[in-house]
Amino acid sequence: MENDLKQQNNEMLNNWKKELAKVKGEDMNYYIMWYNSNNAPVIKKIDVTKEIGDDFKGILDENISAINDDNISQYEQLDGEIDTDYKIIKVDEVQRAESIMGEIGKVKTPTVQKDEAESIMGEIGKVKTPTERKDEIEQTKGLNFIARLGDFFGFGTIVRRTIMEDKFKFLAIFDKSVRLSKVKEDYHLYYIPKEFSCIIFHEDIIVKNEKDFENIFKYREKMVSFIQSKSSITDNIFSDSAQFMRAVINDYRKTRKVNMVYSDSNANKITTDRLIEYSNHHKLDIKRDSNDESKISFEDSNPWHVIHAMAEDYYKGEITGNDYESKVKKINN
Repeated sequence: MENDLKQQNNEMLNNWKKELAKVKGEDMNYYIMWYNSNNAPVIKKIDVTKEIGDDFKGILDENISAINDDNISQYEQLDGEIDTDYKIIKVDEVQRAESIMGEIGKVKTPTVQKDEAESIMGEIGKVKTPTERKDEIEQTKGLNFIARLGDFFGFGTIVRRTIMEDKFKFLAIFDKSVRLSKVKEDYHLYYIPKEFSCIIFHEDIIVKNEKDFENIFKYREKMVSFIQSKSSITDNIFSDSAQFMRAVINDYRKTRKVNMVYSDSNANKITTDRLIEYSNHHKLDIKRDSNDESKISFEDSNPWHVIHAMAEDYYKGEITGNDYESKVKKINN
């Protein structure tokens, strides 16, 4: 099974690299994206300077060249974050990805040459002026960028910072024409990482930065929804199940862990007695509720001890007898 997956990944990556070699730099298009108050994606096409365009082309080349069949794994098979690894997930598994890709195809290039005409149109609510568009961008939280090269889509996050340039990233700002331009001053800047958080090509998404990926596509919403659908498991274990859910929702690492635990067909075998027995064996800080000993008090326990215990992350080596804690596990098929 694992060899089959490696072969599939290798074939996919070779195809990616062949297709990338056919695409020219002038085919690059750039967008910014955020979510509005209704939680719907807003996507705007932007212009960039040639210098930034060349940078993005090089970033995409480097990012794809760095991926190989040894450092990529299936996203759904992992229950935690691995910073140095790449993960792959299918586009049809990520509902927001499909809708965003569709929205990108509808985006038109804004006309910015005639400010006076735009001002008139802006006043009647049909077209925003460059200044209005710039103000809208600067007031928006959760700003992301998309670089499109042929059928490749690179996604990342834009962070506002007042910070000096360093060797890992370049600094940019939206000028009065709403064009992304490089700057070097210590200024209120848009800070763009020099690698993509994830890359989409046809049916596959390669994930480099899990946290950014989940924020860009709000993928964690799907996991949270699934965990909530398994409320009977949570309610049977915890006296303060609402507090447990808040902790899971507020930390994407906990979300990933619990999502995989609850996805297992044996999840209903997790009971208070088994968790306490496991806790005693590994000397964990997990406590029964003083008012209802049939349940765990999440509030009085160490949150990570509880979640690691649910995921059975603590174990003793069969050969050495050493005690271990696993931060991330991969399902062995």
